[in-house]
Amino acid sequence: MKRLLIIIFPISMMLFVAACGSGEEREKTSSEKESLSLTEDQKKYYLETGNKITAAVFSVLSGELMGAMQADGVQGAMAYCNLQAYPLTDSLSNEFDAHIIRLAERYRNPDNRLQTEMDRKVFEEYDKMDADRLPTAERVKLAGDKSVIFYKPIPLQPQCMACHGPKSAIGEENLAYIRELYPEDKAINFAPGDLRGMWRVEIKLRTDL
Repeated sequence: MKRLLIIIFPISMMLFVAACGSGEEREKTSSEKESLSLTEDQKKYYLETGNKITAAVFSVLSGELMGAMQADGVQGAMAYCNLQAYPLTDSLSNEFDAHIIRLAERYRNPDNRLQTEMDRKVFEEYDKMDADRLPTAERVKLAGDKSVIFYKPIPLQPQCMACHGPKSAIGEENLAYIRELYPEDKAINFAPGDLRGMWRVEIKLRTDL
Protein backbone atom coordinates (compact mmCIF):
# COMPACT_ATOMS: atom_id res chain seq x y z
CA MET A 1 0.00 0.00 0.00
CA LYS A 2 2.80 2.41 0.92
CA ARG A 3 4.58 1.56 -2.30
CA LEU A 4 1.41 2.31 -4.25
CA LEU A 5 1.06 5.70 -2.54
CA ILE A 6 4.72 6.49 -3.27
CA ILE A 7 4.07 5.86 -6.97
CA ILE A 8 0.74 7.67 -7.18
CA PHE A 9 1.77 10.82 -5.27
CA PRO A 10 4.55 11.99 -7.68
CA ILE A 11 2.31 11.28 -10.66
CA SER A 12 -0.52 13.29 -9.11
CA MET A 13 1.82 16.18 -8.41
CA MET A 14 3.11 16.10 -11.98
CA LEU A 15 -0.44 16.23 -13.35
CA PHE A 16 -1.34 19.07 -10.98
CA VAL A 17 1.70 21.13 -12.00
CA ALA A 18 1.04 20.45 -15.68
CA ALA A 19 -2.58 21.53 -15.29
CA CYS A 20 -1.56 24.73 -13.51
CA GLY A 21 1.00 25.43 -16.18
CA SER A 22 -1.59 24.95 -18.93
CA GLY A 23 -3.97 27.32 -17.14
CA GLU A 24 -1.27 29.97 -16.81
CA GLU A 25 -0.40 29.55 -20.46
CA ARG A 26 -4.04 29.88 -21.50
CA GLU A 27 -4.40 32.97 -19.31
CA LYS A 28 -1.24 34.48 -20.74
CA THR A 29 -2.32 33.78 -24.31
CA SER A 30 -5.74 35.32 -23.62
CA SER A 31 -4.16 38.41 -22.06
CA GLU A 32 -1.79 38.81 -24.98
CA LYS A 33 -4.73 38.62 -27.43
CA GLU A 34 -6.69 41.20 -25.44
CA SER A 35 -3.72 43.56 -25.47
CA LEU A 36 -3.71 43.59 -29.27
CA SER A 37 -5.64 46.60 -30.51
CA LEU A 38 -5.68 49.21 -33.25
CA THR A 39 -4.13 52.62 -32.77
CA GLU A 40 -6.28 55.71 -33.27
CA ASP A 41 -4.54 56.40 -36.60
CA GLN A 42 -5.26 52.86 -37.75
CA LYS A 43 -8.92 53.11 -36.70
CA LYS A 44 -9.28 56.36 -38.61
CA TYR A 45 -7.68 54.85 -41.72
CA TYR A 46 -9.85 51.71 -41.72
CA LEU A 47 -13.03 53.66 -41.03
CA GLU A 48 -12.29 55.98 -43.95
CA THR A 49 -11.27 53.09 -46.21
CA GLY A 50 -14.28 50.97 -45.28
CA ASN A 51 -16.69 53.85 -45.86
CA LYS A 52 -15.06 54.59 -49.21
CA ILE A 53 -15.40 50.96 -50.32
CA THR A 54 -19.00 50.49 -49.17
CA ALA A 55 -20.07 53.81 -50.69
CA ALA A 56 -18.60 52.75 -54.04
CA VAL A 57 -20.20 49.29 -53.90
CA PHE A 58 -23.59 50.73 -52.87
CA SER A 59 -23.44 53.29 -55.67
CA VAL A 60 -22.72 50.67 -58.33
CA LEU A 61 -25.22 48.10 -57.01
CA SER A 62 -28.06 50.58 -56.52
CA GLY A 63 -27.45 52.10 -59.95
CA GLU A 64 -27.58 48.71 -61.63
CA LEU A 65 -30.67 47.71 -59.66
CA MET A 66 -32.55 50.87 -60.57
CA GLY A 67 -31.63 50.34 -64.21
CA ALA A 68 -32.92 46.75 -64.09
CA MET A 69 -36.12 47.87 -62.37
CA GLN A 70 -36.80 50.62 -64.89
CA ALA A 71 -36.18 48.22 -67.76
CA ASP A 72 -37.95 45.10 -66.48
CA GLY A 73 -39.85 46.02 -63.32
CA VAL A 74 -39.47 44.59 -59.83
CA GLN A 75 -38.86 41.06 -61.08
CA GLY A 76 -36.13 42.35 -63.35
CA ALA A 77 -34.39 43.84 -60.31
CA MET A 78 -34.82 40.55 -58.43
CA ALA A 79 -33.36 38.58 -61.31
CA TYR A 80 -30.43 40.99 -61.49
CA CYS A 81 -29.72 40.52 -57.77
CA ASN A 82 -29.91 36.76 -58.16
CA LEU A 83 -27.50 36.58 -61.09
CA GLN A 84 -25.24 39.62 -60.91
CA ALA A 85 -24.91 40.90 -57.33
CA TYR A 86 -22.26 38.38 -56.30
CA PRO A 87 -20.08 38.66 -59.45
CA LEU A 88 -20.25 42.45 -59.21
CA THR A 89 -19.28 42.42 -55.52
CA ASP A 90 -16.41 40.02 -56.27
CA SER A 91 -15.21 42.33 -59.03
CA LEU A 92 -15.20 45.30 -56.66
CA SER A 93 -13.45 43.19 -54.01
CA ASN A 94 -10.63 42.65 -56.49
CA GLU A 95 -10.57 46.33 -57.40
CA PHE A 96 -10.21 47.41 -53.77
CA ASP A 97 -8.04 44.43 -52.71
CA ALA A 98 -10.54 43.60 -49.96
CA HIS A 99 -13.17 40.95 -49.29
CA ILE A 100 -16.64 42.52 -49.44
CA ILE A 101 -19.87 40.80 -48.44
CA ARG A 102 -23.34 41.72 -47.20
CA LEU A 103 -24.53 39.78 -44.17
CA ALA A 104 -27.93 39.50 -42.51
CA GLU A 105 -29.77 37.58 -39.85
CA ARG A 106 -32.91 37.54 -42.01
CA TYR A 107 -31.16 36.76 -45.26
CA ARG A 108 -32.50 36.25 -48.76
CA ASN A 109 -29.56 34.23 -50.02
CA PRO A 110 -28.19 31.75 -47.43
CA ASP A 111 -24.67 32.69 -48.55
CA ASN A 112 -25.31 36.03 -46.80
CA ARG A 113 -26.02 34.58 -43.37
CA LEU A 114 -23.92 35.72 -40.39
CA GLN A 115 -20.73 33.68 -40.50
CA THR A 116 -18.65 34.21 -37.37
CA GLU A 117 -19.10 34.92 -33.68
CA MET A 118 -17.79 38.43 -34.32
CA ASP A 119 -20.41 38.92 -37.05
CA ARG A 120 -23.15 37.86 -34.67
CA LYS A 121 -21.95 40.13 -31.85
CA VAL A 122 -21.72 43.19 -34.09
CA PHE A 123 -25.10 42.48 -35.68
CA GLU A 124 -26.69 42.04 -32.26
CA GLU A 125 -25.27 45.42 -31.24
CA TYR A 126 -26.75 47.04 -34.36
CA ASP A 127 -30.08 45.29 -33.85
CA LYS A 128 -30.46 46.94 -30.44
CA MET A 129 -29.68 50.44 -31.74
CA ASP A 130 -32.21 53.16 -32.46
CA ALA A 131 -32.72 53.56 -36.21
CA ASP A 132 -31.34 57.11 -36.24
CA ARG A 133 -27.96 55.87 -34.97
CA LEU A 134 -27.47 53.15 -37.59
CA PRO A 135 -26.15 55.23 -40.53
CA THR A 136 -23.06 56.30 -38.56
CA ALA A 137 -22.48 53.14 -36.50
CA GLU A 138 -19.43 51.80 -38.33
CA ARG A 139 -17.11 49.46 -36.46
CA VAL A 140 -13.55 48.23 -37.07
CA LYS A 141 -12.29 45.00 -35.53
CA LEU A 142 -8.82 43.47 -35.58
CA ALA A 143 -8.99 39.97 -37.09
CA GLY A 144 -5.79 38.13 -36.23
CA ASP A 145 -2.50 39.71 -37.22
CA LYS A 146 -3.12 40.15 -40.95
CA SER A 147 -6.46 41.88 -41.46
CA VAL A 148 -9.04 44.29 -40.11
CA ILE A 149 -12.80 43.91 -40.52
CA PHE A 150 -14.97 46.96 -41.18
CA TYR A 151 -18.68 46.68 -40.41
CA LYS A 152 -21.40 49.07 -41.51
CA PRO A 153 -25.15 48.64 -40.92
CA ILE A 154 -27.55 48.65 -43.87
CA PRO A 155 -30.86 50.32 -42.97
CA LEU A 156 -33.68 49.51 -45.37
CA GLN A 157 -34.31 52.28 -47.90
CA PRO A 158 -37.90 53.22 -48.86
CA GLN A 159 -37.30 52.18 -52.49
CA CYS A 160 -36.49 48.64 -51.29
CA MET A 161 -39.99 48.03 -49.90
CA ALA A 162 -41.13 46.43 -53.17
CA CYS A 163 -38.73 43.55 -52.50
CA HIS A 164 -38.32 43.55 -48.71
CA GLY A 165 -41.48 45.12 -47.28
CA PRO A 166 -44.64 43.40 -46.05
CA LYS A 167 -46.40 40.93 -48.33
CA SER A 168 -48.99 43.56 -49.20
CA ALA A 169 -46.26 45.86 -50.56
CA ILE A 170 -44.49 43.08 -52.46
CA GLY A 171 -47.58 41.53 -54.06
CA GLU A 172 -48.44 37.86 -54.55
CA GLU A 173 -46.85 37.53 -58.00
CA ASN A 174 -43.55 39.08 -56.92
CA LEU A 175 -43.59 37.10 -53.67
CA ALA A 176 -43.94 33.86 -55.64
CA TYR A 177 -40.99 34.92 -57.82
CA ILE A 178 -38.88 35.57 -54.72
CA ARG A 179 -39.73 32.08 -53.43
CA GLU A 180 -38.73 30.64 -56.80
CA LEU A 181 -35.33 32.37 -56.76
CA TYR A 182 -34.70 32.05 -53.02
CA PRO A 183 -36.52 29.09 -51.41
CA GLU A 184 -34.97 29.94 -48.01
CA ASP A 185 -35.88 33.64 -48.12
CA LYS A 186 -36.33 35.37 -44.76
CA ALA A 187 -35.93 38.97 -45.97
CA ILE A 188 -39.47 40.34 -45.99
CA ASN A 189 -41.69 42.30 -43.59
CA PHE A 190 -39.18 45.10 -43.09
CA ALA A 191 -40.08 48.78 -42.70
CA PRO A 192 -38.02 51.77 -43.91
CA GLY A 193 -35.12 52.37 -41.54
CA ASP A 194 -35.11 48.81 -40.17
CA LEU A 195 -31.78 47.01 -39.95
CA ARG A 196 -31.78 45.00 -43.19
CA GLY A 197 -28.21 43.72 -42.86
CA MET A 198 -24.63 44.95 -42.68
CA TRP A 199 -21.53 45.29 -44.80
CA ARG A 200 -18.49 43.25 -43.82
CA VAL A 201 -15.26 44.36 -45.47
CA GLU A 202 -12.03 42.56 -44.67
CA ILE A 203 -9.01 44.77 -45.34
CA LYS A 204 -5.33 43.87 -45.15
CA LEU A 205 -3.64 45.12 -41.99
CA ARG A 206 -1.13 47.90 -42.58
CA THR A 207 1.80 48.08 -40.19
CA ASP A 208 3.08 51.43 -41.44
CA LEU A 209 0.36 53.55 -39.81
